[in-house]
Amino acid sequence: MRQAAQGRREPAHVLPPPGSQASGSPGPRTASIIPPELLASGPKTSFGGAIYKMAAEDPGATFRAVAQRLSALPGGLDFTGTPEGLARLMTDWFQAGAADGFTIMPNVLPGQLDAFVDHVVPILQRHGVARTEYAGTTLRDHVGLPRPATPWAPRSGAA
Repeated sequence: MRQAAQGRREPAHVLPPPGSQASGSPGPRTASIIPPELLASGPKTSFGGAIYKMAAEDPGATFRAVAQRLSALPGGLDFTGTPEGLARLMTDWFQAGAADGFTIMPNVLPGQLDAFVDHVVPILQRHGVARTEYAGTTLRDHVGLPRPATPWAPRSGAA
């Protein structure tokens, strides 16, 4: 089953992105080297800056190489395997206190997100680490916080 998962993962790394010349629409070729003038005018935001810094560190970097490095940024786990394997890993980390939540970044949307919801979440629910229902309709309800008083709420005893 792990081989099948790897087989679904690999094509996502070789498909041309929308907008690339390889996909038939205008845009940079994924195998092209990133032009220095593009790097010089790069954004100064933290994420955008990290992308441009990553590309500038390797002047021969292609768009594809930078994109593949971005998909495995520090602090992330690149997991390929079965739903049972991912659920076990997440459960183990949660129960060991190594994580109190997870950010899921599927490599192909919406397919891999649907697969996670349909196959991994039910296992996590059986393990008792994912909710099967919610306590209310707001985040405040879910975590058990009282609603704060507001000047617009009716006062008790007011006529």
